[in-house]
Amino acid sequence: MLHFNKRPKVEIAGLRKTNRTCRILNCLIPLPLPARGFWNTQPERVWQILGDDMRIKITQQNEAKINAAFAGLNGKAQSHTASASEVFELVTAMENKLSELQIAKKDRSGSKASGMSGGAVPSAYKWQRAVNIYHIERGADAWFLVKIIKTEIYGSARLDILSLTPAQRDIAIAKFTAQFSVQDVVAA
Repeated sequence: MLHFNKRPKVEIAGLRKTNRTCRILNCLIPLPLPARGFWNTQPERVWQILGDDMRIKITQQNEAKINAAFAGLNGKAQSHTASASEVFELVTAMENKLSELQIAKKDRSGSKASGMSGGAVPSAYKWQRAVNIYHIERGADAWFLVKIIKTEIYGSARLDILSLTPAQRDIAIAKFTAQFSVQDVVAA
């Protein structure tokens, strides 16, 4: 259903609404601009953001803190939303990827990753659904949860993404290219 000339419902935890921006702990987030007078024609709309000063160490001892952050953001929503168990799975998957790239533990600091809750849905699922996007960052010895976003999407959730620093990329390329040799070009 499309609404004419209505501002979007923006629910951002701990924010004060202003005319065109919301203030979140000294960080301005612009409100979405209308597309030809319609507010909800966008396929993805951000509802809430927790972050900018969040840095929770991802350990079993902090599982309650992580779940509380998701619960505070999601409210009563239960389906398609994330929990601490999904964050732990993302950490395990990203550590495995870093190991596959043969990056030493001392060089893993600074890696970033993001995941999205909700998983795959059938293509016949035609409604938007609320999901969480969560960002983690590798410290010297552990991963940290640095941002959680609640948004609406159509269709299936995207896959997990790993982001390396330039130095880590160079290590991964060097380790990969050391596994093979290149044949000389022979002119015929």
